[in-house]
Amino acid sequence: MMRMPQRLPLLVGISAFLSIALALLAAILFLNSGRFIYTLDDAYIHLALAERIASGHYGINLVEYSSPSSSILWPFLLAPFQRFSFAGHGGNWIGELAPLALNFLAALLTVPIFSSLAHKIVPQGADKTNRKVRVVVMLLLVTGSNLIGLIFTGMEHSLQLLATLAVLDGALAIAEGESPRIDFYAAVILGPLLRYENLAISAAALVFLYMRARGRTALIQLLVILVPMAAFSVFLKSLGLPVLPTSIFAKSSFVASHGAVIKAVGGLYINLQSPIATLEALAMIALVAFAWISKAPKGERQWAGCAAAAAGLHLVVGRFGWFNRYEVSSYLFALLTTAYMARHFLATRVFAKGSLRLAACMATAVLLLLHNYLSDLLLVPLASNNIYEQHFQMRRFAAEFYPKPVAVMDLGCVAYRNPNYVLDLSGLASYEARKHLQNADSPVWMDRMAEKYSVTWAMVYDIPAVPVPEHWRRMGTMKLGKRRITPAGAVVAFYAITDSAYQDILGLLPAFQQSLPRGVVFQVEAQKIPTHAVGPLTAGSLPGRTETRAGFLRGTWGRTAPE
Repeated sequence: MMRMPQRLPLLVGISAFLSIALALLAAILFLNSGRFIYTLDDAYIHLALAERIASGHYGINLVEYSSPSSSILWPFLLAPFQRFSFAGHGGNWIGELAPLALNFLAALLTVPIFSSLAHKIVPQGADKTNRKVRVVVMLLLVTGSNLIGLIFTGMEHSLQLLATLAVLDGALAIAEGESPRIDFYAAVILGPLLRYENLAISAAALVFLYMRARGRTALIQLLVILVPMAAFSVFLKSLGLPVLPTSIFAKSSFVASHGAVIKAVGGLYINLQSPIATLEALAMIALVAFAWISKAPKGERQWAGCAAAAAGLHLVVGRFGWFNRYEVSSYLFALLTTAYMARHFLATRVFAKGSLRLAACMATAVLLLLHNYLSDLLLVPLASNNIYEQHFQMRRFAAEFYPKPVAVMDLGCVAYRNPNYVLDLSGLASYEARKHLQNADSPVWMDRMAEKYSVTWAMVYDIPAVPVPEHWRRMGTMKLGKRRITPAGAVVAFYAITDSAYQDILGLLPAFQQSLPRGVVFQVEAQKIPTHAVGPLTAGSLPGRTETRAGFLRGTWGRTAPE
C-alpha cells in the first residue's frame, strides 16, 4: 500500500483537477444561462455522426455517406448514448453530455499516470525537497498540460492523451526492467483507433518492444492495430468514400497530396512557426542526443531514440493549434520523455540546490513550456460561450425558425438533431464539396450542389476567404457579443438562395432578433421584395442597416419550429 508521503502528489493532483474542472463547468453554465455547450463546434460533428450511426447510417446526411471524423472509434463510443430520448427535457441530454462524461473520466484516469511519471522523473528518497518537487510537478502537469481544457472540447483528445501517457509510462517501466503491463498493451492498440496520428507513438512502442527482445509480441500487436484500421478503410471504400476520413484530407496537405515530399517539408516549415512545435523539435533533438551519446542504460537509450522518431514524424505530418488539441499528446510525450532522460541532471543541478533555485526553475518551466496551455485554460468558459452565441443560435434558426435544407461552413451544431439536409461548404461532410475546394473551383459549384439537394438558404462566415455566388441574397449578419476564441469568424452572414426563402426568412428575422442572447447583434440588410421579383438584388436596392440588441431567450435542442 502506498504511504501518505508517496500518495501526496496524487492527492494534490486529483484535488487540483476536480477544483479547476468544476469551477470551469460552473463558469460555462453561468455564461450560457444554464446551458452546457462545448468549446468547439467540432464536438457536435461527432455527435451528429454518432446519431446517424445509432440509426444505421454512416454520415451526417441520410441521403449520402460521409466521413467527417478523424477518429475511427470516438463516434461509435458516442452512438449508444444517442438512442436515449426524454420528452420534456429538451431532447436527449444524455447523448449530448456523453462526450463530457467520457472525457472527464479519461482525464481523471490520466492523473494517476501523471503521478507515476512524476515519481519516475523526480528521484525517490526520503528527502522532503523531492516530495515537494513531485507535488509541484503534479500541479504543473494537471494545470499546464491542457488536461482539463480538453474535457470541454467534447472531442476524443482526452482519451488520446490517456492512451499516449499510458504508452509512455509503460515504456519507461519496461526500460527500467519491468515486464509490459496490460494497460500498456491496451494503449498501444487503442491509440491509433482514437486518432490516426497516434500510430506514430504506437509504432515507436512496437519498435521498442522488438529491441527489447519481444518481437513476437510486437508483431501480434501490430496486426491487432492494422486489422481494424484496414477494415475501416475497406468499409469507407465500400461506401464510395476515400480510404481515409475526409477530415484528414481537409486538414493534412501531406495526406491530401498522397504523400508528396514537398508537402511534408512545407508542413514542417508551417508547424515550426508555432512555439510549441519549436519546443517539441528541441525535445526531439535532445532525445536523439540521449540515444546516441549518453551513458544511460541501454533500454533507456533505445526508448529515447524511438520517442525521438515519433516526435519527428508528428512535426512533419501532424498539426498544431486549434485550441491546443492537435499537438498536446505528442508534445507532452516528447517533453516528459526528455525530462525522464534528464532526471539525474535535474536531481544534481536543480532539485538539490535549495528552494530558491527550484522555484526559479519551476517558474521558468511554466513560462517556457506550459504557458500557452495555462493561459488558454482561463479562456475555456469564453470559448464555450462563443459556440453558444454563434453556432447554437444558428442551430436554433435552422431547426426552430426555418427548418429547411441549409448550407453552412461549420456544420456541427446545425446538423446535430436536425433531420433536414445540411450542405457542408467546408467539405468535411461532403466529399464532392471537398474536391471542389481542393481544385479551387469558382463558387458556381455551391449553386449546383444547393440545387441538387434543394438548399434554399445559407449561413456562412462573413470573411473574404469565403466567397459565395454573386446572386445569393444577403439577409443580414449575426455578430458575437464577446471576444472571439474558437470560431473561425466573429460574424456570420445569412443568405437567401431563392426568392421564396428570401421572403420567408425576412419575416422571421424580427422574432429571431428578439430571441438572441444579450450582446449578440443581428444586423438586417434586407427589405421586402415583390413576390414577382426574380434575379439577384443589387447593392443599391438594399436599405440602410438596422441593429437590434436583444434580450435572452433560452433555446433547447428539442423545440419545434414556430407556427
